[in-house]
Amino acid sequence: MKNITALLLIAGLAWACNNEKRPTAETGDAAATPDAAAIAGTDAYTLDAAASTLLWEGYEGLSLGQSAHNGSLRIASGVVNAQGNLPVAGKFVIDMTSLKVEDMPAGDMGNAKLTRHLLNADFFDAAKYPQAVFEITQSRAITADSINITGNLTLRGTTKSVSFPAKVSAANGMFSAVTPKFYINRKDWGMFYRSEDSLGDDLIRPEMGITLAIVAKK
Repeated sequence: MKNITALLLIAGLAWACNNEKRPTAETGDAAATPDAAAIAGTDAYTLDAAASTLLWEGYEGLSLGQSAHNGSLRIASGVVNAQGNLPVAGKFVIDMTSLKVEDMPAGDMGNAKLTRHLLNADFFDAAKYPQAVFEITQSRAITADSINITGNLTLRGTTKSVSFPAKVSAANGMFSAVTPKFYINRKDWGMFYRSEDSLGDDLIRPEMGITLAIVAKK
């Protein structure tokens, strides 16, 4: 299983390196979620949380370049319903209290300070909103193994539709999806702390980089 996760992450990172300059993910109003039970010909998969990853990056200054900080969040649970390798419905729960900063040693005082700050009301407000939820509303095939996924992301009590690309595979009772790095704008979910361009080098950019690797099993 560790080998599967490593391959997914390598694929995602390779894709991201070749396509580093990406626009912020398309966002909009939340859409209705499909009823998986009413869709014929689907296979149901349950998330393998130990093999799935969500990596984040944060940026400082006026240019969106090398990350200032990075880390991970745990995807606690999830289900996906797919027709072949095309996900038509699904729901994933992200444990916001699991946030880790990984660009500094775990025992470093700076790590603890940044972790507390990201979890407080300036950013994710994890005490009030301990979970984020992503629900698939639709997906569209681009190539045989590449799709565009659209779904509702609920974060800090706000729900927005988000669209992003992914490479997918369904075989031998396993479904996998890996994304290139894509960006969401934290201001869409009410996180405005130090997000104004007038701050110059003191700016914490509103963009957040996200890379996902999902493994689910029948």
